[in-house]
Amino acid sequence: SSTLSADSMPIRIGSYNVRVSTGDNSDPNNNWTKRRPRLVQSIRDNAFDVFGLQECTTAFQNDIRTDLGDTYEFWFFSPYAQNGVGNKAQGIGWLKDEFTISDQHYFWNCDTPDVMTPNDVCPEATYNRGGSCAVLTHRKTGLKLFFMVTHAALNDDAVVRYAHVFKDMERRWNTKDYPCVFVGDMNAQAENASSATYREHWKDVYLNLPADKISGPYGTFNDFDTSKDMNKGKRIDFIYYRGAIEPVDYVCNMKKYDGFYASDHLPV
Repeated sequence: SSTLSADSMPIRIGSYNVRVSTGDNSDPNNNWTKRRPRLVQSIRDNAFDVFGLQECTTAFQNDIRTDLGDTYEFWFFSPYAQNGVGNKAQGIGWLKDEFTISDQHYFWNCDTPDVMTPNDVCPEATYNRGGSCAVLTHRKTGLKLFFMVTHAALNDDAVVRYAHVFKDMERRWNTKDYPCVFVGDMNAQAENASSATYREHWKDVYLNLPADKISGPYGTFNDFDTSKDMNKGKRIDFIYYRGAIEPVDYVCNMKKYDGFYASDHLPV
């Protein structure tokens, strides 16, 4: 902050897969009733300025607005409806007193991005995958950020085949070439070909900071296993950036609440 100029500002960016609120109803420790206050406190503790969310059920969308509406505003996109409204969504959250949102768009991660498509065929189910993006404007300075979020395909063929769509959509909608951040549950590790495609266009914050600026474990997917060595876990939640952005530090937060995680992913 000592080197900030008139056209710069610090900002805390985040990504958080919050786990579908219907996913663990039979688990007495991790059902939504137990997790809801943990997750709310976790978001407050991470103190995001702008962040992306994944696996946002309709119940979650309603509850989070009730619980955090004093601090944040949210915009959600469901890839399961052509109008983008509905269950199993991804979202953008931002500090309501600090930012405004505009130029909102959404798309599907497929050959026809403007048309709703089941595009992630897996043994257990077939999913719709897409992305959403918007311009966030800082009220005080007027500085603008192009922000994109996704929950990428689980099927490896699909996640690799359609990785270019995110680059295409950023070029399509970020017409003024604002500094850009792309976050999400990428369902792929850094060694995956999809990650290599993303790195052709963006930089991976984790890979572009010295070790002393990185805190927390390497892995981001905990699967609710509090005994798991997260340094040996999978890093599948990412923050990418391009343009006039300089990363300051990277945090993967493995804080527990009453001995349990708030989600099966750690916030970054």
